[in-house]
Amino acid sequence: MKNLVISNNDNLWSKEYTNILVGDWCFLGYEKKSSFNKLKYEIFDSHWSNPDKLNKDIKYLQSNIWDEAIDFLSSELNNYHGVSLPKKYWENLVKGWLVIFVPIVFDRYETLRLIKFHNKNLNLKAKIFEFDDNKFIPNETFEFSTDISLRNDWTHWINSKLVKYLDIDFELVSKLDDNNNLYSSNPRNNIININTKIRTSSLKYQKRSLYKKIFEKIGLFKIFKRKLAIIDCHISKFDKIILFLMFGQIPERYAPDFFEYSKKKDLNFRKKYCDLNIKEKNFFNFLKQNLLLAIPKSFLEDYKDLVKHQKDSDWPKKPNIILSSIGGHYNDIFNIYAAEKRLLGSKLIYAQHGGVYGVSKFNFGEFLENKADRFLTWGWKKEEKHFPLFFLGKDVKKVKKNTNATGIIMSATNFFNIPYQPRAAPNDSTETRMYVNNINNFLAHLDKKLYSKFDVNYADFNRVPNLRDEIKFKEVKFQNLTESVVKRSVNYKLVIETINSTGFLENLYYNVPFIALFDKRYCPLDEEAKKYYKNLENSKIIFYNPIDAAKHVNEIYDDVYSWWNSADLQKGRKIFCEKYARKPNNFLKSWKKAFEF
Repeated sequence: MKNLVISNNDNLWSKEYTNILVGDWCFLGYEKKSSFNKLKYEIFDSHWSNPDKLNKDIKYLQSNIWDEAIDFLSSELNNYHGVSLPKKYWENLVKGWLVIFVPIVFDRYETLRLIKFHNKNLNLKAKIFEFDDNKFIPNETFEFSTDISLRNDWTHWINSKLVKYLDIDFELVSKLDDNNNLYSSNPRNNIININTKIRTSSLKYQKRSLYKKIFEKIGLFKIFKRKLAIIDCHISKFDKIILFLMFGQIPERYAPDFFEYSKKKDLNFRKKYCDLNIKEKNFFNFLKQNLLLAIPKSFLEDYKDLVKHQKDSDWPKKPNIILSSIGGHYNDIFNIYAAEKRLLGSKLIYAQHGGVYGVSKFNFGEFLENKADRFLTWGWKKEEKHFPLFFLGKDVKKVKKNTNATGIIMSATNFFNIPYQPRAAPNDSTETRMYVNNINNFLAHLDKKLYSKFDVNYADFNRVPNLRDEIKFKEVKFQNLTESVVKRSVNYKLVIETINSTGFLENLYYNVPFIALFDKRYCPLDEEAKKYYKNLENSKIIFYNPIDAAKHVNEIYDDVYSWWNSADLQKGRKIFCEKYARKPNNFLKSWKKAFEF
């Protein structure tokens, strides 16, 4: 007999039998409790710690499962809303949610399936809480992606459904508080009510600006056709003004589009397939049972109101081009707008908004942006839809060091503990511990005289393990992430990047002296990118060993520029930037070509 622990809660453990934890995140907070250290337990290693399986699974999810899910949802949503819109329309709407939901749920499915398989000769049993399904219905993609999907109780809910689906034996545990929340003796896991993050109405934002009212009154918007819509786009204000003028259009800024969601939840329709008798227990059939139950209200109960809301907004009515960077990821109002306008012939263009694109072995963000009519990159090209433009920095034109610049600034993030969508960054508590250990090892071998000059620009999401708590060197100071490292770098001699992301490319583009401390386990590269990264490794910009990185910093700190300005390093930097963060040769000509279809 073995006891299966499917989330982080002490009521799920057995004092009698060996406990199988679905991940080491189930043990977070209990490490120092002597009562738990006496219990027998095994931690199931992530099935995605095998890179070959990870690559195979991602291809499977992005092809077979994605197409089946879009077919299914298109049919169901057309029937529910009494319309006959094409699959491309519904894909445009749901892609931001689906690209998060599918890989997360697949990870839970595979974990429990493999645990059952490896323990098929044993009596395996789980303890589960029975939640009200209402609790986990999101209003919108943003709420699901940034809140619900990261929660312990949601993971327990989806895992409990998988336990039943996979015919794993279970018993109900009724340790829920009055609000139907998980109770735990571990304070950090007492789950409070979900913060719905509803975008409440605001007269400040719903009212059109005065100049727009005047332009509408005298008909200027009819004279100056609004052929270009720029929404949720990470380009500079200057670039936006130039692009509007290039289209013969008055530069404008669209107010944030707020919408107050209803309290409607159509559980009869949502549970349409929940009790479906399924003989073949595969992943898609589990999805089929639960997609409608879990889908955001923005695509179901509140969809028609959202369509009306975006039609009443001050966004351009008949744009030729819709330009965005992150709208497709989280903004359901934008996705409805883009889907409606694409039906009328508008072209949707996404512009690269950060690092990792074009270099990572896998990237769900890149997969999502390939659903547009064109994807503007910072220099690279993999597919026909890709248009190599240039680096699109946001409101930073040049980085000029202060004459008294001193010390070191490190960019660091408090990454995930509960497994999330696979990405080129620490994705669960195991990889986050690797990340924290790499930074600690680096600091342990850094010259101690540099500790007092060492600051960390930290994106803290209050997750454990937390770098603030783990750092043993109290001289190191933490700053809240209020602006990018590249902006703050003017006051420091050297920058340390710890993840293969936007900051890494910004430092290269702006020629800011820095080193990168990476780990191949959570910074995997595609084959083409490896040779470019190898050149930077040879120039001692990139390190995969924290001790070697610290020794290098100790050697160069007193004369950083002798190393940074060396001919070989600068040559390698320019070659890399030409591929992945190129400078514009002809700004206007490049943009005009990017908009040609």
